[in-house]
Amino acid sequence: MERIENKIVKVNSEEVEIIEQLGEYFIDIKNDGSYRYDVAHASLYKVENEAGNVYFEIACHDTYGVDFTEKVTEYNIDFFEDTWLAEDQKGGTYYDSIFFKEEKDAIDYLKMVLRAHESFEEAVRASGLIE
Repeated sequence: MERIENKIVKVNSEEVEIIEQLGEYFIDIKNDGSYRYDVAHASLYKVENEAGNVYFEIACHDTYGVDFTEKVTEYNIDFFEDTWLAEDQKGGTYYDSIFFKEEKDAIDYLKMVLRAHESFEEAVRASGLIE
C-alpha cells in the first residue's frame, strides 16, 4: 500500500473554488488550565481549479482561546461546541491546506495521520476533557 503522504498533490490554494463542503473534522482540543480552550480542526472540501481539475482539500484551522467558564461535562458539551463555533466564526483560524486527487485518500489522511474525529464530542472525549 502506498504511503498516504505520497498521495498529497501540490495545488495553489488561491487558485481553487470550493464546489462543496464534505465534512468538518476535529483533531485536538486542549485546555490551558483556566477554562480557555484551543481547538484544532479541519474542513474537507471538494474543489476545482481553473483548469477544471477536481481535488479534495483538507483546510486546517486552529481556534485559540475559546472561553468556556464551566467544567466540560456530558451535559454541557453542546454548549461548549456552540461557544467554540461562535469563536471560530470570527475568522482568522485557517493556517494550511493539503490536497488529494481522491476523496478516500483525504479521509484516510484525516483519520490516520491527523487522527481527526468526525464529531466535536468524540474529540472532547479523546482529548480527555470528559470521561
